[in-house]
Amino acid sequence: MLVELQDRYKADGLEVVGVVTLDDFANVAPFAAEYKMNYAIVDGTTRQDVEEAYGPLPGIPSSFVIARNGLVCYEHVGVPRPEGDEKLQDAIRRVFGSEIKSLL
Repeated sequence: MLVELQDRYKADGLEVVGVVTLDDFANVAPFAAEYKMNYAIVDGTTRQDVEEAYGPLPGIPSSFVIARNGLVCYEHVGVPRPEGDEKLQDAIRRVFGSEIKSLL
């Protein structure tokens, strides 16, 4: 679903970023290739500020929709469903809607 979201909304300003926190970062490249990940994946294994900013994380994986102003608009724990996550879609629409309104 994250690959699809990146494809669908990148032109509108969405940036999907994966942050590895509990796995060996060396495992990322084969995993990303297998799942055709089209977004940046960064190493957060030695950083405390990730969990300080968004945690404590309730589970892994956790997904967040974060507006440009840093506001967390949506949080999902677990693997995102491939289709039909209306709450996630609504959160993305709200983020872009507020960004557009702020420019008018």
